[in-house]
Amino acid sequence: MFKRHTAAAIAIAAVTLSTHGSITAIQDLGSSWIGTPTIATGDSPTAFTVPEQEYGSSPPYALSQSFQVRSPGILNTLQIYVGGAFASNSVYLYDLGTGASPTSYTPGSGSTSSDLLQSGSSYNLVFLGSSNPSVLEFQFSGEDAVTLAAGHRYVFEIDPRVGQNIGQMTWYRSSSDVYADGAAYSQWNILGGTPGFDMSLAVTLTPVPEPSPFTLMALGVVITGSAFRRKYRCCH
Repeated sequence: MFKRHTAAAIAIAAVTLSTHGSITAIQDLGSSWIGTPTIATGDSPTAFTVPEQEYGSSPPYALSQSFQVRSPGILNTLQIYVGGAFASNSVYLYDLGTGASPTSYTPGSGSTSSDLLQSGSSYNLVFLGSSNPSVLEFQFSGEDAVTLAAGHRYVFEIDPRVGQNIGQMTWYRSSSDVYADGAAYSQWNILGGTPGFDMSLAVTLTPVPEPSPFTLMALGVVITGSAFRRKYRCCH
């Protein structure tokens, strides 16, 4: 079960890293997922024990994790389990379509969409560093609170902004395949050459409201009435 935190406890522990456009990142949220995620690659962040920094030695510098959406929803929060040194990063979200997790993907090519986050490439996540791993939460609003479709797989990607005195944030992963509906990637390719690992990831979606039976009934009445009027005008 996912552990809930009180608002007071979160307020004490949290460190707001950066806000850009409609993405806000908060660091140092402890060792349990916040709230009740809709999708998670593992029940507890502490199950992800391997510190991963393999963003690559040449472009594209990237670590990412795919996940599948079962029911449509609006992206609310996304959490990862991280540690390590100070780092500066960009984040991205891509739609992989309805197929199985691919062995590789290229943004904007084939079945992979372009970045869904309006602030993604321009967003600068300045990770302050931490000697102990903890949950980092991204909060999405406005144009970045995108709607995710049922049956689709998505991939969340972190790219380091490589430069002088900029390190790499450590994103913790599993030592085995713990999440059947996704996989870990490095440089847009399956990490380790086989779908055997998963990055720590938890996603919370706000359900898309479904029309009530009364709304559907009213819509049916309107459509029937409109069809009757067209038929009446046609024949009189």
